[in-house]
Amino acid sequence: LQRRRDTEYRVKNGVICMKRLLSLLICCLLICNIFALSVAAVESEDGGQIIVSQTVENMGNDCYYVETIYIPAIQPYANAKTGTKTAEYITSGTTIYTISVTGTFTYDGSTSDATSAAVSISTHVASASILSRNAYTSGASAVATGSVSYNGATLRKTVTLTCDKNGNLS
Repeated sequence: LQRRRDTEYRVKNGVICMKRLLSLLICCLLICNIFALSVAAVESEDGGQIIVSQTVENMGNDCYYVETIYIPAIQPYANAKTGTKTAEYITSGTTIYTISVTGTFTYDGSTSDATSAAVSISTHVASASILSRNAYTSGASAVATGSVSYNGATLRKTVTLTCDKNGNLS
């Protein structure tokens, strides 16, 4: 009789241990799944861009700039915004160069402030070369300036990305 009680006790203990182990395993899987979702969100933040606006500035003689404002699909912080404004110089249907400013901003409904600015400039034809580039913040704006030499002419462009008090970029 004692042996039977010992056996029943061990079986019950084994079942309890198995239930605890199974519960622990399920908790670990849920935590891993949450972590995987967080990583996926960060990855999509880098790759997923939303176009906010696009304008064309006609320079004459079949030359124009296409300016586009992008924001990441995911903005990770409240009352902060990151965005990029890109200007493509196009002549006779060919993109010569692209200059972009990426800015980070804070806003609170009554004011806004640019906290960082970075410039990116690239040429798309062999006859174009970068002469200069610079980025800076000024109040609620992130500003990039650049110049490119193309067919003996110097092309200069300033790109300004501004954030209003409500976090809207222009």
